[in-house]
Amino acid sequence: MRGDSLRLDWKRLPAAYYGMRMSTFDWRNFDIMTDAFSTLAGMGYAGTPAISSVAAPSSTEGRVWAALCAQTPAVVLPASSSNRRGTIMLIDEAAGSQFDALSRLPGPLVDEVRAPVIANAAMGRSFHGNRGRPWHASRGNLHLSALFPCDLDIARCGSLVSAAACLAVCDAIQGVTPEIRTEIKWVNDVRIGPAKVSGILTTARALEGRMRSIIFGIGLNVLSQPPAVEPTAFVPAVTHLGAHAAGLTPGRVWSALVAALMTRFDQLAGAPGQIVADYRDRCGAVGRMVRLYAEDVTNRMETLKAATPLARGRVARLDDSLGVVLEGSEKVWTSGRLAYEDECVALGL
Repeated sequence: MRGDSLRLDWKRLPAAYYGMRMSTFDWRNFDIMTDAFSTLAGMGYAGTPAISSVAAPSSTEGRVWAALCAQTPAVVLPASSSNRRGTIMLIDEAAGSQFDALSRLPGPLVDEVRAPVIANAAMGRSFHGNRGRPWHASRGNLHLSALFPCDLDIARCGSLVSAAACLAVCDAIQGVTPEIRTEIKWVNDVRIGPAKVSGILTTARALEGRMRSIIFGIGLNVLSQPPAVEPTAFVPAVTHLGAHAAGLTPGRVWSALVAALMTRFDQLAGAPGQIVADYRDRCGAVGRMVRLYAEDVTNRMETLKAATPLARGRVARLDDSLGVVLEGSEKVWTSGRLAYEDECVALGL
């Protein structure tokens, strides 16, 4: 079996990233399960398919696969290196949200997972973003969901989980398209200019003040432009990487994203201060006039027009939990929906 590896280029990364040890992605370090070899090849893998006991229905990975895909995997490749990092599950078309499927796994099964399980659907139905908003899961984009077993102190790094995923997306984009400058819109939208290119979902299983597992859901528009959306103060526009850089493939971006997510996950335990520093560097809210709305305010313009912001002002800083602090106030906003003042005005709000 031949494995292609990808290393993020240190010389192309901002100064904030120097000193951070980046993971590399190598197919040989993962057990691989997929419903078709063409699905695997479409993600950049080139090798010989094989069959392994990993697919056994009684195995932990086999039961996780069954929750994600109704059919038996056609291709199963065991990790061929001694540095096994986890399991990759690639599905051509998912019948529903893989993030939801992982979130519904029984606790005892989750406890059996000893290494990350990283899944991707080439396309799918019933995908969604935060607050259940539909996410268009079209071919050519990435729809990654991942289950990471862990033992992390909630008080120390629970507020940084979403930030870690946002930074992984920024790292991946920076690594393969250094000409693109990404920005994080608080809390968990990744933008290119005013346009959203990626959205993130996270959830965790907790016990006695410790996170025992984390589930990430990342939608990243790579080659397929999502359908036009009604511009709102929260999402003025949407875009995809192909509109800003040439020569991209989903597989190339996928490799970079998996490597970056592994690195950022490791930092949750070992270097949470790096996540805080890098998020502050990437967040576009600091220094800008913003409005903060209640969590239940929807994207619909008629709802926004009727809603009264909870607060308005210029963002002075993000505290160590990445909560928003406005100028002239000591209150830390740890939840809510943030909109930029100039984008609200441009929409007549």
